[in-house]
Amino acid sequence: MVLHTRWILYGVPWTVLVTLVEMVVEGFRRSSAPTWLMWGMVSLIVTQTALATTVMAYSIGYRRSASRATALVIAVSATLLSAAPVLWAHGWLAGRHTTMCICALVMVPLAGALAVVTSLRTYTLAATITCALVVVSAVWSHSVVAESIVASFAIWLFIGIVMRSSVWFLSVMRKFDAAREAEAQLAVTEERLRFARDLHDVMGRNLAIITLKSELAARLGEAQDPRAIDEITDVERLARQSQNEFRDVVRGYRTIDFTSELVGAHKLLQVAGISSKIENHAHAPLPDPAEAVLGWVVREGVTNVLRHSEARRCTIRLTHDDGFRLVILNDGVRPARPASGTGLAGLSQRLAPLGGTLFHGPGPKNSYRLTAQLPSPSCRKDAHDPSSSRR
Repeated sequence: MVLHTRWILYGVPWTVLVTLVEMVVEGFRRSSAPTWLMWGMVSLIVTQTALATTVMAYSIGYRRSASRATALVIAVSATLLSAAPVLWAHGWLAGRHTTMCICALVMVPLAGALAVVTSLRTYTLAATITCALVVVSAVWSHSVVAESIVASFAIWLFIGIVMRSSVWFLSVMRKFDAAREAEAQLAVTEERLRFARDLHDVMGRNLAIITLKSELAARLGEAQDPRAIDEITDVERLARQSQNEFRDVVRGYRTIDFTSELVGAHKLLQVAGISSKIENHAHAPLPDPAEAVLGWVVREGVTNVLRHSEARRCTIRLTHDDGFRLVILNDGVRPARPASGTGLAGLSQRLAPLGGTLFHGPGPKNSYRLTAQLPSPSCRKDAHDPSSSRR
C-alpha cells in the first residue's frame, strides 16, 4: 500500500509532462521559433520533472534531505518562467494554450517538490511569490493574464493538498507498520518472559528438593543407613519429573494443582526439618485460574522459605471470604539484603490478570509473611461490568 502510493505520487509530474508536452511542441512548430529553442525548452522541462521526482523520492521514500536537487528544481523553474514571457513577446509561442501548458509543466513539478520538503508556511509563501511572478510576466508580455492567475493558483492548491495529504497518509502507514512490528516483538518478549518465569518457578522448587534430598542421602550413606537408597530413588524420580515439567514449560502446557502443591510443600518442609502447618479453609473447589496461580504462590513461597530463611516453623493458610487469601508465614527471617531474584515479580505478574495482589515483608514476632489475595470470580465480573453498579 505504501509503495503503491509512493509510485503514484512520483508519477504525477510525469503524467502531466506526457499529457501536455506534445501541445507545447506543436505550439513551437506553428511559430517561427528555431528548432533548437523548442528542444531546449523541452529538455529543461524534462530535467525539471526528473529533479522534482528525485526530491520526492528522497523525501518520501528515503526520508532524507535533497537540498541540491531542490535548489536545481527552483533554478530550472525560474529559468522557464522567465523565458516564457520573452518567447511570447517575440511571437515564438503560438496560441494561448501553449503558454498555459508551459505554465502547468513548470508549476506541477515545482509545487510537488516543495510540498514534500517544506513546511506549510514556506509552501504558501513560495506559491504566493510564484503566482505574483506569473502575473507580472503576463502583464509585461500582454499575454493571458486571467488564465495564468487561475491556472497557477489552482495548480499550487491542488498539488499542495494532494501531496501533503499523501505524505501524511504515508507517515501514518509507516507508524502503523512500526506499531505492528513492535506488537510482534512484544509478543515474542512476553513469550520469553513467560518461559523464564515458568522455568524459574518449576526448576527452582525441584532443584531445591533435589539438593536437600542429595544432602540427606549423603549423610545417611555415611552412616550406612539403608534409607539412603530411598532418598537417591526420590532424587532420580524428581530429576525425571523435572525433565517432564521442563518439556511442558517449553510447550506452554504447564498446569498446577493447588492441592498437590500443598502436599508437596508439606513433604518438602518435612525433609528440610521445618515444622509445617497447612490450613485450607476454602471449602468450595477453587476455580481453575485461581487454583493455578495460588499453586504457583505456594511453590515459590516454600522455595523462598528454604533458600532465603532459617525457619523452624512454616504455616500455609488459605481462607475464602469475598475472595481468596493465601498466607505463607515463617519464623526464620534473615538480615535484609538486596533482592536479586525474579520469583516474587513473576508471581505478581501471574496475579495481575486475575485482579490479584501480592504482599511480602516482615510479620509479627520476627517472622516473614507472604500474602496473595485474589478476588472471587463474581467480584471480578462486577468490577468489569458497569451495569452491576446500577442494580
